Amino acid sequence: MSYRQRKITVEFTLSDGRTFGNGQGNMLTITDASCFASIAVYGGVAGTQITLYIWGMSPAHMTNLSWRGVWRQEQSTANKMRLWADGRLIFEGDITDAYADYNQAPDIPLILTGQIHFNLRNQPAADFSAKGDVAVADIIRALASTVGLGFENQGVSRSLSDPHFSGNVVQQMLDVASAADINIDLGNVEKVTIWPKGQNRNIPPVLISPDHGLTGYPVYTMTGLSATTIFCPDLFTGRPAHLESSLPD
Repeated sequence: MSYRQRKITVEFTLSDGRTFGNGQGNMLTITDASCFASIAVYGGVAGTQITLYIWGMSPAHMTNLSWRGVWRQEQSTANKMRLWADGRLIFEGDITDAYADYNQAPDIPLILTGQIHFNLRNQPAADFSAKGDVAVADIIRALASTVGLGFENQGVSRSLSDPHFSGNVVQQMLDVASAADINIDLGNVEKVTIWPKGQNRNIPPVLISPDHGLTGYPVYTMTGLSATTIFCPDLFTGRPAHLESSLPD
């Protein structure tokens, strides 16, 4: 498998009634974007994060998204960003920082960072309390539903006694997962997934081999096996992988 160029599309949406001016509304879509994106799909506590460098934007648009548009405490919500590679959505989340680096003139990039559920992490939420033994899946399902998130339970059957959790919704779900000692994935903008510790998610393994994205050779480390692949959006937290290489077992 060889490297190849992909068609990148980036969409920005301004929040809190702001617009890009000149009748453009609050949404800006850039097709065939000249950009560099680094996406970290942690899934759990850190969520999914992105750093995006994008070139070719007008000074006005960069201003709308950078110092005029970066989220501050007095704002209700951060601006949003979506990114597609060859028509496949690979990131959707909230912009946490943005600035134009004019030190790189004449090729000036707008540099943005983003995180899934950043807005939810900065919105107050009601405490969760219940009496008696309550299924962990029911607790997280209830919390997710308050903010319009779907929920998927892949085998968790534990319960918590007299549960009480406070903080924003994301923090409460993380605290529930920690108290129950289970895995939780908050790296999806549409749903929350939980599954037991020490197990994989119930999904077919992704194949990694020289013919399927593997670059170089796997490296044995103290914590496991490290392998590098070309861009592969099918790799995510909790999914099993089948690795083939010419290294001896």
